Amino acid sequence: MEDLLRAATLALEVRSPGGKVTIEGTGFLIAPGTVITCAHVVADHFEELPDFVRARTVDGSEFLLEPVPEWYVRRRPGDMDLAFLRAPDDMGLPHVLVSDLIDVGDWVWTFGYPAGMFRAGQSALLTVQGASRLRAVDKNGRPLGVDWQPQRVFGTPVGGGYSGSAVLNRRTGAVCGLLCSSDKAGSAHMVSAGDLLSALPQLTQVQSDPTCNIAWLDALDDDQIRLGGWRYPGPRLRVYLDMAVRATREHSYPGALPGVPPPPPAAVHLRQRAQAAPAPAEAGAAVRSPLGQADPPGTVLAQEILENGGDALVVAGPGGGKSTLLRTGLISLAERWRAGHPGLYIPVLVRAADLAAPLAFPDAVAAGVTKELRTAGLTESWPGEFFATRPLRGVDWLVLIDGLDEMADHSRAEVVTMLGALSKIPSSPYRFVGTMRPLAPGALGQSTSSSWTPARYELLPFTTEDLGRFVEQWFTSQNLPEPRVAAADFSKQLQRRDLEELARTPLMATMLCQLYTVDPDRQLPDSRGRIYQAFVDLLHKRQRAGGLRARTQAALQAQDQGQAALNAAERTLDHLPELVAYLASAQHDGNKTRAIDLLAAQPEAARPKAVPLDVWETFLEESLRGTGLVTVRDGDAVFLHRTLLEYFAACHATRDRAATARTFRTLNRPARYGLLTRVPGFRPRIWGLKFWRPPEADGPLVGFVLDLGQRDGTPKELARLLRRLAKRSGIAGCAFIAAQVQLGTHLPPDIPSLARETLRRLLRGTGLDVKDRIWAASALTWLGDAHAAYELGEIARTPDHDTGSRVWAAAVLAELGDAEAADLLVHLATVPGLFGISNLQAARALVSLRDERASATLRALAHDQDLDSGTRMEAAESLAKMGDPSAADTYWHLAHDPALDDASYSSMGRWLFSLGYLDAVDPLWALTHGLQISGRLMATGELAALGDRRGTDLLAVYARDGARDDSGQVWAASALASLGDPRGPDALTALALDPALSHDHRVQAAIALSELEDPRADDLLAALSSASPDSRAAL
Repeated sequence: MEDLLRAATLALEVRSPGGKVTIEGTGFLIAPGTVITCAHVVADHFEELPDFVRARTVDGSEFLLEPVPEWYVRRRPGDMDLAFLRAPDDMGLPHVLVSDLIDVGDWVWTFGYPAGMFRAGQSALLTVQGASRLRAVDKNGRPLGVDWQPQRVFGTPVGGGYSGSAVLNRRTGAVCGLLCSSDKAGSAHMVSAGDLLSALPQLTQVQSDPTCNIAWLDALDDDQIRLGGWRYPGPRLRVYLDMAVRATREHSYPGALPGVPPPPPAAVHLRQRAQAAPAPAEAGAAVRSPLGQADPPGTVLAQEILENGGDALVVAGPGGGKSTLLRTGLISLAERWRAGHPGLYIPVLVRAADLAAPLAFPDAVAAGVTKELRTAGLTESWPGEFFATRPLRGVDWLVLIDGLDEMADHSRAEVVTMLGALSKIPSSPYRFVGTMRPLAPGALGQSTSSSWTPARYELLPFTTEDLGRFVEQWFTSQNLPEPRVAAADFSKQLQRRDLEELARTPLMATMLCQLYTVDPDRQLPDSRGRIYQAFVDLLHKRQRAGGLRARTQAALQAQDQGQAALNAAERTLDHLPELVAYLASAQHDGNKTRAIDLLAAQPEAARPKAVPLDVWETFLEESLRGTGLVTVRDGDAVFLHRTLLEYFAACHATRDRAATARTFRTLNRPARYGLLTRVPGFRPRIWGLKFWRPPEADGPLVGFVLDLGQRDGTPKELARLLRRLAKRSGIAGCAFIAAQVQLGTHLPPDIPSLARETLRRLLRGTGLDVKDRIWAASALTWLGDAHAAYELGEIARTPDHDTGSRVWAAAVLAELGDAEAADLLVHLATVPGLFGISNLQAARALVSLRDERASATLRALAHDQDLDSGTRMEAAESLAKMGDPSAADTYWHLAHDPALDDASYSSMGRWLFSLGYLDAVDPLWALTHGLQISGRLMATGELAALGDRRGTDLLAVYARDGARDDSGQVWAASALASLGDPRGPDALTALALDPALSHDHRVQAAIALSELEDPRADDLLAALSSASPDSRAAL
């Protein structure tokens, strides 16, 4: 603050009327373009104002200030000794922060430009003595009736030239007044901050807006922020916000690749919509609005839920975006505060289960926050008192509570009661927004007087248009001109490249948007390898622009490592792309050596002997991190995406002509056709003829190798190999070529044509069985041949083929967009007499097509008692995974169906619970008494896992008795222990000591106890191992 005050303080010089005397004083910037000083420094009367006032900064820069008659306050004797001067807008100096908070005894500090030898600037420390009463009189000594109260300060004597100096209150960190008079004995008076602001009302707006003076507010400590009542986060709160954003980003934006900074996640995710729900939400999921129709009544942007007043409960089915809403909401709100834009709430994210801990609410929040922030580098527990009061004056905590549905009934009831009680406290510092899956009415306990009664919203699912909005908002955030036009062009490129479905996933949409944003004026590169090459080139440019070399040199110079170290660092940085490629190749081949050790073993990254090991390893880590390709933790590196590793591994494999030739030789895999050889689509007339097997390495890596190996044209040996794969490798070789076409690998133009001709010839013949025909037709579709659809349709419609093959053919046909495919799949899913798994595969294919008949088809399979239990359960699971609102009812029906087996019954409760039936424990409780022992145990374990006390109590019973089922007893005791119940370890100990139990089961109990790190396990294992040689071998 002292430095900021010095920078804002100006030495003033004014020529007196007639120009014979220069008046010296001090002034300071109180707002941008406005300097304040004493009126007597500028002129004795406003009619004598000079044309300009010379000003000099602490570093010697000079400016001219303009006196403004309307801003000259002292119009008559007794008026405040103040004058304001207009300053240039481009001075580049800070202005002071003003607060009228002052108490007797406060230490204050001033900096001014006194006359004499310290005209360059001098400090003084004083204490506040209290207000004085200044009474103005005329020349005859009669009172003028003007009365104002300057504040008296005492301390270091200040004299001529100090007039107009700002007085800084060290307790508040803000300027509390302006020196206007003094004597030589250490007494002085100042105009108070309140009087300064009242003298020029427009100053109040500047001083009350934190965004106008962030530099000064950043210099204040937490106590000063609190005392001043500034709506700006102090150091501790800024640390919290920074760490909260860092920790949350790891979960909110997975898969974002480096290169172009992505837009804030909130820019996309918070465009999700929610519908107001006046009544408690029933079990089920929100209904998607039909395309082209308006949103349902009561629809709001999800962001509005977080920003509007009052508590709220957001309900959505599995995968509905509840957690994403809270996390991106936290980022959005926190970043506004970090940018200096105050709001009404400070967000804090906690798991609902954390609030069930037996702690006071602020301590429970602090414990939950500590867990969340560990990934952001938090090294100590966050204090509970931090959350006990309002974070800032007029600002509440917005407590974002995730997973209210993931708690047991009694724990949730306790948390809800606590939330209700806190929300009813007058001037409560908390506002709550919770999330959960749909609950049965009354599950939150609305009947109790202290229960929580939030506004309710159902989060609506994304529509198929969301991708377009994602892209447009991405481009808008990247400041692309005409982002809507760019998004349309981007969409056309996706269509041409058949990337629309892939681009609907966040990872793929993120990657493709970044690549387009880099250079929107031209088409994306025409092959996958060239796309990655352009992407990596961009990263290298960013690396250079980011000053990696300069930072490295500065760091090593600061360590005083000498020129040899700098030369070695330059050599490493020069070879950094090759080193990254070597690292990728080693990791791709399964090398588990630490990344830093791998690099340090290379001559280009060898450590100079004079450089300490830790210094050099830090340099290597920072160099790797600076590439933007990997994350580095504890010396090990992880590529940000698998395809980046594959691309750089291919770079290493083709790093020079010799390496490229060796790599091409590994791709060339000739073999001779023998008696037992089977090569679908290739059968020579003469034994012993050569054929070629496709490369063994994974397709994406090979694709990069092929791309990079053709940088200077296609080598003859590669062209020859590709032709052999297209003509003398059967379906496998053609499928390899088709897969490379799908990947976007650059191939000579005649190679895909040769593969198409081979596949057409094979399909015209009769030598392929049905599965090979589908394989060949599928490969033909990848090569863009329309004849493949006819072949697939014939297979799907022919009853003589096995049902699995028919479903496979119809599914491939559907992927081609064939209008008949969906009808074929519906037929195959409902044909009686087929194997259940084939019916289910057809129904799942309908789901992938988003066919409206998929839900009804899956429901029919789940209810079909002629199918086996496993198939019916899988149909219900598929229904749940697609978010169908009937999934919960389907599971509920199955839970009461006597035709299911024990395993299906026992797993039913958890599915019901996850789908919103929080009373699903009741049928599970019934099952614990109605099944065979194995089924009862599974049902009991599921019941206990849902947090129901009856389940854990019954596990304890089974652990003691288990109907004399030894393995069941050990299983029950282990399950009890895994849930944290103290009866579990005791039961395992008793079982290990029980001579009536088989020896093997006693050993299993002791091993389970040792896995819990129970101190009793060692003695038990020793005793059991000495009793049996077989036990010693097992142990």
